Amino acid sequence: MMNYSGYYNRSDDDLPLDDADLFVKSCGHYKLIHLKKMHTVRPTGRGDYQLLYVAEGMAHFQEGDTVYDVGKGGVFLYQPEVPQNYYYVLAEKPDIYWLHFTGRGVEALLNSLGLPAGMPMLLQAKEELTELFEKIIAELRMERYQKMEMTEAYFRQLLIMMARNYYYGGQEKRVYHSMFDEVINQFHHEYQKDINIARLADSYHISCCWFIREFKQYTGYSPKQYITNLRLQNAKELLRNHSLSISEISSLVGYENQLYFSRIFHRYTGMSPSEYRERERT
Repeated sequence: MMNYSGYYNRSDDDLPLDDADLFVKSCGHYKLIHLKKMHTVRPTGRGDYQLLYVAEGMAHFQEGDTVYDVGKGGVFLYQPEVPQNYYYVLAEKPDIYWLHFTGRGVEALLNSLGLPAGMPMLLQAKEELTELFEKIIAELRMERYQKMEMTEAYFRQLLIMMARNYYYGGQEKRVYHSMFDEVINQFHHEYQKDINIARLADSYHISCCWFIREFKQYTGYSPKQYITNLRLQNAKELLRNHSLSISEISSLVGYENQLYFSRIFHRYTGMSPSEYRERERT
């Protein structure tokens, strides 16, 4: 394996640095040359963030039962203390850049840029991205004046370029579809339950704001709107085909308060549940 890298210090201590907003700890570039397969498993993850960029070839990232096969231009971002399981295969000619970073302002920065953690981003591979990785490696390898300040500046530029690339160039290639299909399936089976969207987003290791925005782009509805539509569709079916009371139907579709259910139903349909039942049965 060819490995060309630079470190803030040689120990590459992965404990977070709480006294900096953003701090690049290490960065490197490697290719498989003779090793047939490189497999990394960290059951408890690391104490810092890890960014992996596929410049050429393929990389494979596993999260639970899902394996993401990520090709050229793919980026995977691991949050601290999240289990890591990924591998490269020599036959696929992987050419990978990696970077470890930390800081108290990282989460806010990533959220402001709209960069998701815990799932791959597919970007348009550009020389500017690899050039910035190379500049970061060079800064970390040399002892020069304002070394870490320059490294941080290059890294911020890298993140901004990735965010712009992701927003404009990679939208049609995003590979979160399987995740949202899984979420939608859950909604269809559990719409009557009290689903906490923030906890659901956290279970996929992504921010709630990003989850809501991307779910709406994928479905045309916010998660809350999608669940409400499911509840009302099922309420309509029960009103048409069953003699259950309005209170019973309200409870069955997820509304313990019948008056609140009636207000929501009227807001979406323009009539009360009783009026809808009467109309559909005449």
